[in-house]
Amino acid sequence: LQIVNLVANEKNIDRNIIIEALESALAAVVAKNFSEEADIRVVIDPITGLYEAGRYWEIVSDEDFEGSEAQISLADAKEESEDALVGGFISEDTPVDSLSRIGASQAKQIIVRLVRDAERQKLLSQFEKRVGELVSAQVKKITKDFITLELYDGAEALMKKSDMVPKEIFHVGDRIRGYLKE
Repeated sequence: LQIVNLVANEKNIDRNIIIEALESALAAVVAKNFSEEADIRVVIDPITGLYEAGRYWEIVSDEDFEGSEAQISLADAKEESEDALVGGFISEDTPVDSLSRIGASQAKQIIVRLVRDAERQKLLSQFEKRVGELVSAQVKKITKDFITLELYDGAEALMKKSDMVPKEIFHVGDRIRGYLKE
């Protein structure tokens, strides 16, 4: 939880997003021990940091049972639990403690990707509100078709050559103001 709080504060992201990323990463790594159809879920308590991992089977009627790894027939579910109902779930605890070095590396990659996606989404939502405003930026890179700009909010933007004033010339490091189009 200390790491969750640290990353949430550093990246300025809601800590629940970090916890969800951890849950998804752990579930993906644990799922590697089962078939692709298996429904693996990990739940982390945001207060205590304790977690539970489990494999879930959806209870389907005996007629609808297709033999899938994610389903269990009602008759089989009744053997596990007498109060089993169609549409419900049967679960079995699954250990997460035995992560290999490779599994930990895979979990880290998933967490980093999900945190990066959350950062992008937050940045996008901030700039969606500012479409139509004048923004200040610094020229970071010039290519044949685009100029890459670094906005003062820390984001990057692309400006097409076709959107520039004709015969306007920019150099790397120039400070410019532009209209935030999209």
